[in-house]
Amino acid sequence: MKTLENVPVKNILSALAVPFFGFALWNVIFMLFALLVRVVLLFLPVDFVRTSSWFMPLMLILFDIAILALSWFIFRLGLPDLMKAVYATVPLAVIFVSIGIFTFPWSALAYGLNGFVFGMIIGYLYYAKKPWIYLYTTVFVAGTLLIFTLLGGEI
Repeated sequence: MKTLENVPVKNILSALAVPFFGFALWNVIFMLFALLVRVVLLFLPVDFVRTSSWFMPLMLILFDIAILALSWFIFRLGLPDLMKAVYATVPLAVIFVSIGIFTFPWSALAYGLNGFVFGMIIGYLYYAKKPWIYLYTTVFVAGTLLIFTLLGGEI
């Protein structure tokens, strides 16, 4: 048997790699965001965040822009589809979580917008005939965050 020439085994290993390495990337990215916020807060007055309601949404928007710019670069590299699919967990999670944060008081709006974005991504992947691993990654991220939210989890 040659290296992962067995398609079912390769697909199963790929399907296991996405959540395993995806969760690791999620943790790294969201810890980096928390670290970035802490570093920025070192240079601001103590009560700045409490008195400036625009600061945290601005930090989140800047973080989203940075992740999307990094994603644009990564998806244009000649990486294998599995590596890009594992990385795709990050921008997908950032998009879904950001929508949830900005629409938190209106849960129906949060579910509706996330559902719309999910549908648009799935539609794009289907019509662009992208490999199955991207569809799996999108369903995995959206499903994980949906279950997390429905079980009472908050970010």
